[in-house]
Amino acid sequence: MGASGITYSGLAALNVTLGSGNDSFAINDITSSTVTTVNGGGGSNSATLNFSHDFSAQNLTLLNFGTSTLNVAGNFTGLLNDAGAISTTNIAGSFTSGGVLNVGSLGSLSIGGDLAGLVNDAGALGTATIGGSLGSTGVLNATSMNSLTIGKDLAGQVNDSGALPNVSIGGSLTATGILNAASISTMVVGLDLAGLLNVKGLLNTLAVTGGTPGEVIAGSINVITVQAGYGNKVFQVIEGGIQRQIDATPVSGGSMPADIHFSFVYDDSVASGNPSVAIRVVNGGPVVEHSFNLALVSLASKSKFNLALLSASGQSGISNVSVDGDILVGITAAEGKFFGLNAGSRGGVLLPSDQITGVEVSGRLPIGMINVAGIEAVAFAVLTTIQGKLVNILGDLGSKGHPQVLWNLLGSKATIRVATDALVIPFNETHSVKVYAQVASSNPSLQYATTLTDTKNDNLPIKAYVQIKPALTHNAVPSIASIALVGSGGSIDSRYSVGTITSTGPLGSVTVRAKPGIGSITAPSILGKIVVPKGAGKVVIHLDPSV
Repeated sequence: MGASGITYSGLAALNVTLGSGNDSFAINDITSSTVTTVNGGGGSNSATLNFSHDFSAQNLTLLNFGTSTLNVAGNFTGLLNDAGAISTTNIAGSFTSGGVLNVGSLGSLSIGGDLAGLVNDAGALGTATIGGSLGSTGVLNATSMNSLTIGKDLAGQVNDSGALPNVSIGGSLTATGILNAASISTMVVGLDLAGLLNVKGLLNTLAVTGGTPGEVIAGSINVITVQAGYGNKVFQVIEGGIQRQIDATPVSGGSMPADIHFSFVYDDSVASGNPSVAIRVVNGGPVVEHSFNLALVSLASKSKFNLALLSASGQSGISNVSVDGDILVGITAAEGKFFGLNAGSRGGVLLPSDQITGVEVSGRLPIGMINVAGIEAVAFAVLTTIQGKLVNILGDLGSKGHPQVLWNLLGSKATIRVATDALVIPFNETHSVKVYAQVASSNPSLQYATTLTDTKNDNLPIKAYVQIKPALTHNAVPSIASIALVGSGGSIDSRYSVGTITSTGPLGSVTVRAKPGIGSITAPSILGKIVVPKGAGKVVIHLDPSV
């Protein structure tokens, strides 16, 4: 080795050991086929690695170097092991699927193109910048990062066992993409979040420009904003072990139209213990009335998913609005900021251009929070004033010839329509839910129809699909054509006769108070009693474990 360095060719392996002093060692390109090991020995040692084209070494290992720098003018396709710290790593091209970088710590990582290989940082990583995509085969591991910036898509995996203050993804977190972190302060996604975001601790803020068909898991969350949600699963989040969803389901089945979008804010920054959501619907296609149901779903009965605001740009096409929680009287500061409204602005269901089927709430419904053009039914556990005072209901809602009473209750001069469309009603073990609908065309009010109760203490909600058969002529008698329960322990107390009752889980008690009673019941088992005081004959009961 002279002043010009080490020149070699044809070697299978090259081992270089430096002295015990403080050494500086420079590597300017190496033979790719040679397995190279450089041992800095004792002292405080540093290395400078410069590659004028690609880094394609079969194996380059640095031992006993405190700090190094790495610059690659082309692509990184080889294997580099350095147990020390690399203060700066600049790769002008891409980090290919064959590339592996094992390092003690990285001060900064900059890749001009894509990351498709493995970057394994055993310590802290300062800043990571990927100009292209983190591909489906790409993996980036670190114990912590100050920031992560990806110019295009995250389709591979990022594992940060520590805090990750700032994340920016210019494209999408794709369906194959996974981001694991202990906590995230601020995260921005330029297109869709279709993969998995898994945060062990606090996810402070997440802003998604596109939609969220993927999944967000976090120990706790402050605010998530989404500008253009879409599809049947608009949003799915697991916060503190509780799964919540925003579901949009076409009434006729199938997939949601691509031109219906949902802008929304998920806010759990307020110390209520239950998150709320404010949603604005934009239907960019030909609007079909009653074409889809919108549901806020909580998969734990004792954990609510509250609706602060539901609005639309024009007509939405919504049929049922069902909420596993409460309807709130106002919006939060974060919800107001996102939609350009004042904090505390009036909340509720604001769809003045829509003739909807119903608003069904498993918890509280405040008076005056439903502003719609028309409605067929409402369902709720508790009716309150705006101030939260309980309102006792003694019978039907409104009465013939006195529409003002019902208008005051709803909060709008809605047309009360005959209940010909199927209702979607959530209920759980915390409250019974009562259903009110216009069951007779001659009486434009919302008559009490049935009470639904969850009698099984399993912290799992139940959903009821109720099809009313209204009386369309003066002499006709209203009835309920069918009640289909999804869940276990559902009990029914019906004012009207019921044609068929089905339950996917064990059925609770059933009471039907009108003639001719019940046509048939199908359930895996029955936990309670079947009471038909005015039944006209036999009730056909099918106990089918496969239901």
